[in-house]
Amino acid sequence: MNAFLVAFGREIFEIVPGRVSTEVDVRLSFDTVSTVALARELIDLYESLGTPRERALIKIASTWEGIQAAGVLERLIEERLES
Repeated sequence: MNAFLVAFGREIFEIVPGRVSTEVDVRLSFDTVSTVALARELIDLYESLGTPRERALIKIASTWEGIQAAGVLERLIEERLES
C-alpha cells in the first residue's frame, strides 16, 4: 500500500509544483514508534524514486503520540542537517 501511495504522489509531483502530501496510516495515530518508522519509510520510498525529500510532506496525526513522533522526526532532520 505504501508503494502505491508514493507512486500516486509521484504522479502528482509531475503536475503540481512544490510539495505534495502523503499521510501516515491513521491506524498508527496512537503509536509513536510506528508513526516515525512509516514516515521514514515513505520518505525513503520517495527518494528511491528520485523525488527530493524536500518536496514530500508527510502528514501525521495530531494525537499526543503523533506530536511525539513529530518531535522525533524533527530531531532526526536537525541531526541530518548538522552532519
